[in-house]
Amino acid sequence: MPKKIPYLTKKHLIVLADELAEDKIFYNSMIAWHEKYKRLTDYCNSANDRFDIKTFNKRIKSTYEHRCSKLDVKPELLRFGVA
Repeated sequence: MPKKIPYLTKKHLIVLADELAEDKIFYNSMIAWHEKYKRLTDYCNSANDRFDIKTFNKRIKSTYEHRCSKLDVKPELLRFGVA
């Protein structure tokens, strides 16, 4: 019998999006970031029927821009394909 995936709340999804945004800054590999992004979005989608990929991506983008502004780094959002 397959294990049931634990339900993710809105707060869980926010934390995961913020983690991906931070990873965008520090990952050296576009492939590694996309693989993590794909795994997390697939998991989120299966754990919460109301998961909204557009909202998730907006959170990644806004967190990424905020973090980069503090680091004096110009955001290169298209570098990883999620804008």
